[in-house]
Amino acid sequence: MPAPVRRGRSRRAYLTNFMHGAGITDVDRELYIAVGLSRSEEKAFKQVFEDIPNERKHIVCLPKGLGPLGYLMVGYSLVGKIQAGYPAFQERVGEYAKKARNWLRLSPIRE
Repeated sequence: MPAPVRRGRSRRAYLTNFMHGAGITDVDRELYIAVGLSRSEEKAFKQVFEDIPNERKHIVCLPKGLGPLGYLMVGYSLVGKIQAGYPAFQERVGEYAKKARNWLRLSPIRE
């Protein structure tokens, strides 16, 4: 989710940075997904990606008031859908799980 941005100059800079890399480095297999955009961000997204075929660009609208857990669930769901389309990922996920069992676990909570 994009961080809240103040109105005015900082918002223009934010939108420029938001779109900069994607508008320059397109490749035939690149997929563009925008999640939870404001109207102005959606307009900028559509403008920057107007030359990209529709099947490679997607805007996911979210309900108002969606909290951090909701964004996390949407993110995991999107990643899962993308990974499901790659047989190599599906074939190796079991191997990865075996390796990961012995990895050191770090807590996201700092003491």
